[in-house]
Amino acid sequence: MSLQITIDDTQESFTFDSVMTLGRGMTMIVTAHPVERGVDVSDHVQAGQLRRSYAAMMTETPMGSSTVPGVGAERLDACIDFLQRCVGKTLTLTHPLQATQTNMLLASFSADRRAQRSEDLALEFVRLEYAEVTSVRVPPSAPRRDSTAASSLPDNQDLGNQATTTTAGVAGASGNAAGASSAANADARDRSLLLQLVQSQGLLL
Repeated sequence: MSLQITIDDTQESFTFDSVMTLGRGMTMIVTAHPVERGVDVSDHVQAGQLRRSYAAMMTETPMGSSTVPGVGAERLDACIDFLQRCVGKTLTLTHPLQATQTNMLLASFSADRRAQRSEDLALEFVRLEYAEVTSVRVPPSAPRRDSTAASSLPDNQDLGNQATTTTAGVAGASGNAAGASSAANADARDRSLLLQLVQSQGLLL
């Protein structure tokens, strides 16, 4: 039984000579709260990514349904080169004993070359989970305009040129008149006093 790996964006595929074992699993993240006595209290479990592992083999001569061309060490080198191109790419895994696995990422691989001119490979993949995020843009609210209050305001009217009165000039004229009247009254008082003084001294004939 062979394993075929296909790079999604380039559709480049590679088929191993055989797969001895395959495994699958998942690691959960548990939020634990330690207590003074007894076991830790757990109230939240986060599911991890689905993992697939394969123990594959490549030989210097084609076996089974392998489509890798060439013979000798170049077939083994071609396998390593292909796995390096898989890094950071979404992959599709096809194996007869399992359903087709999509959105897989190569997590790790190791290769041990044997003296029998073959190579044992340990491959591990994780499933890529896509998260959808939706954002809503809320525009800033504009000040509310009251159409009733705005319509009640009078329109601007042009009244033309208006007569103006200089207040300072009026105040100055009335001040001058008051000063002249006060001086005339003072002179009259002075003449009256002088007349009284002359009469009291018998000087007036």
